[in-house]
Amino acid sequence: SCIEALNWLKKQSKKTMIYTGWADKEKYRNLINNRGENCAWWEARYGKNDGTYNEKYPCHEGVDLHQYTECGKCAGLYSLSDMNRLTGTKPESWFITPDLQPVSTPTPTTTTQSTQKESTDINRTIKGTGKITASYLNIRTEPDITASKLKSYPVLPKDTQVGICDEITNKKGEKWYFIRYNGKYGFASAKYIKIIK
Repeated sequence: SCIEALNWLKKQSKKTMIYTGWADKEKYRNLINNRGENCAWWEARYGKNDGTYNEKYPCHEGVDLHQYTECGKCAGLYSLSDMNRLTGTKPESWFITPDLQPVSTPTPTTTTQSTQKESTDINRTIKGTGKITASYLNIRTEPDITASKLKSYPVLPKDTQVGICDEITNKKGEKWYFIRYNGKYGFASAKYIKIIK
């Protein structure tokens, strides 16, 4: 069941989130009420969905993160994006810090060409800043040019600054960065990112 899965993840010291629509509260009441402290409740309620938050369309009591529009505008983004607001039940630090406590991770897999990190080994904490040097840069699901582009990630224009979380060498020996931008993660070729700090 979902509750068993959430409890298992809690034992692994992982944070989780439950995403529901405003009309789904009763349907998922048991899951929401038994989610535990390691799990945040993220609810979408748009109201007029015009890119701004409107107090006439609040989220339910107990929601930790309220997605109030899918038509938001943000500097540096060329497409509309989802916008969220903290409700005060959890601090911002809860959403931007890694696991609840350190967890042991498996040793990276060794190949004959290079060492490629497993997804569980990738660092999600920003340790530096990089700047896009290409005219536009696609962000991918894996550290490979043939991997799918992340649909939830915008195409990043030249000079955009991104958080560098980790460096990965893929099986072809190519260097990639695991980056964070606007709260989202993905892989970008190191050829097109200049480290600035």
